[in-house]
Formats: sequence, structure tokens, C-alpha cells
Amino acid sequence: MTTTEEEQERRIRLEYERFMMGGNGPSAPLETRDARQVFSIKKEERKYQQIANRFVAIVKQEWIFVDDELQTVLSSILNVRTRLPIEAKLLALSNANPQGYDDDDDDEIQWRGRGYNKNSKNRRSDMGYLMRQDVELAFSHDLKQHERLMGHVRRLLSNLAQVHQSLGRTLDEGMRWQITNESHYALLHLDQEQCDGLHVIPSKSQLISCFVVLEEMEIIFAMLSKELYRKQCLAHAVINALDGLVDHHNETHENDLAGSGIKVASRCCREWPRGSELSCVQLSRFLAFLNKQTSSSN
Repeated sequence: MTTTEEEQERRIRLEYERFMMGGNGPSAPLETRDARQVFSIKKEERKYQQIANRFVAIVKQEWIFVDDELQTVLSSILNVRTRLPIEAKLLALSNANPQGYDDDDDDEIQWRGRGYNKNSKNRRSDMGYLMRQDVELAFSHDLKQHERLMGHVRRLLSNLAQVHQSLGRTLDEGMRWQITNESHYALLHLDQEQCDGLHVIPSKSQLISCFVVLEEMEIIFAMLSKELYRKQCLAHAVINALDGLVDHHNETHENDLAGSGIKVASRCCREWPRGSELSCVQLSRFLAFLNKQTSSSN
């Protein structure tokens, strides 16, 4: 077979491959086709980098941020719930002794019990140095603050779920990119005899490294999905556990999630961090992935 016949056979084979891949119209020259192939490879690499950067940005700037905000709000709820029974106890003592301090305007009565002697016999109130109005004001403020914090938990849970859905859509886009480029990779990396006319072949290591990162993104997403479900259960337990908030006579339970609101909030704050023993996130692998992708994008 002469050189002309080999060249013609090679062109027919390339035209057939182009037709089978959905192409139409006249075939472009080999030099132009090679240039388009180079441009296509670079374009696909840029698209992959955009997907990976967007995935990391959502995790670092949105998922972790909302998660930390939830932890702060839950800690505030625990603080408020710790104060409520104490204030309820003081109000109960005030109801048992409604007279409180005498209303005498005499200086001796006004300053009674306010010296260095804490065990002064002249102290007339079981509430110590707090007036009933002060306790009622603090109690009312803490109840309102507790309701506001519960509303913040519900809102942040909804935001975290929306962020996770956005993260899932980004991962789906990356999976579609991988499926498309795996087929291109199989087609372009033929035997050297079949690729004799193609002078530009995409780098094998570059494509494989992209596929490895996408697989790691899938693992990170699975971790965060389990972690989201775990934290949703903890937050809903805090929202539903309101027993004993205004009663200082609380019964203890072996199971914290079946106990008082204070015990449930305390357990939630202990188990909430991503580095806790019950966390579904492998923290070392999680942070290594974020740091590696952040450094590679810079």
C-alpha cells in the first residue's frame, strides 16, 4: 500500500469516527482539528477547576459558617436554660414571702443587711439582695430571648439544608463532567498506530488527577450528608425538649435526650462540634482536602 493510499485510508477512518461522534458537515483539516482539540482540553480543565473551586467555596464559606453559627446559638440556649430554673426558684421564694423588704424609709432599715456581715440578722428577705421586680424582669427577658434563639435554630437549620442542596448540585455537575471526559479519554487514548494522525493527545496524569479529586469530593459530600442528618436530630431534640425550664425540681434521666431541656441542650453542645467523637466527619481527611484544593487553586 502506497503512502497516498495510507493517507486516504486514515482520513476515511477519521471521518467515520467524527460521524459516529455526532459530527456533521465537511471535515476540517488535520492541523485545524488538532488546534481545536488543544482548545477543548484546556476548556475542559478550566471547567473542572471551576467546579472544584465552587465546591470548596460552598463548604468553607457557607456550610462550615452556618454550622458554627448553629453551635453558637445552641450554646446561648444552654446558658439561658441554665438561668431559667434559678429565676423560677427565686420567684417561688418571693411568693412564699410576699412582703420582702419593709417599706420603711428609715436609713437604718434601708441599709440593713448591706454591710460586711453577710449573715446579718436584720436581713428580712429570703431573696437576698434582689427585689422581686428585678427577678421578674430577668425571667421575662430570658424567656423572650429563649424564643428568639429557638427561631434562629430553625432558620439556620433551613439555611444549612439549602447550602447542602447547593453542594449536591455542584457535585452532580462534577459527576457529569467526569462521565463525559471519561468517554473522551477512552476515545483519544487509543493505540499509537490508530492515533498516528493525532499529534495532540491529552495528558493522562492530568485527567486522572481530576477524576481522583472528584471521587474525594463525593466522599466529602457523603460525610457532610451524614453529619447534617446527625445535627438535624440534635437540634430537633433541643427544640422539642422544654421540660423543666421553669421548674427547679427536675428529675434526672439516664438518657439525656429523654431528660430535661437543660440536659438535652448540654448534650447537644458536647456532641455538636465536627471534631467530636460522634461526628460523621473524618476531620483530618476533611481539612486535608480543603487545604489541598485551596492551595492548588491559588
